[in-house]
Amino acid sequence: MPITAAYFLSLSEARTLRPSSARSLWETMLTSKHKEAVMEVRRHLVEAATKEKLPIKMSMGRVTPEQLCSYAKLFRSNWEALESHCGVLQLGLATAQMLRHPSLARWDSCLAFERLLLQVCAHLTQPYYPEVTHYKHLDYLPI
Repeated sequence: MPITAAYFLSLSEARTLRPSSARSLWETMLTSKHKEAVMEVRRHLVEAATKEKLPIKMSMGRVTPEQLCSYAKLFRSNWEALESHCGVLQLGLATAQMLRHPSLARWDSCLAFERLLLQVCAHLTQPYYPEVTHYKHLDYLPI
């Protein structure tokens, strides 16, 4: 089938008519926690492979970069499937690359420290009135 301007036009029309799975995945990645976003990437890749009836081997547990890459490799043999899910595949491979990055452990440590710091700040800013606990059985508080 020769690629013509009409072919590209029909592809662009098809993409605008249906909601973009890649766009919703991108929004989820931006707004979710790290672990939830990575699991959502895996879910979208599995959904795309299932929709295209590709032979996918499901695995539960921790999401690994090798797992994401193996899901993306399933699309190599089917050009139409690759084209229709290219956004999700790009986000999946970018996520795999991020998970392989050597400084990921350092970022995880920074995130844990930030979470601990936020908890301490929240604890320190909570109002604490020891005299209120002393008068908790009275109907009035001294002014």
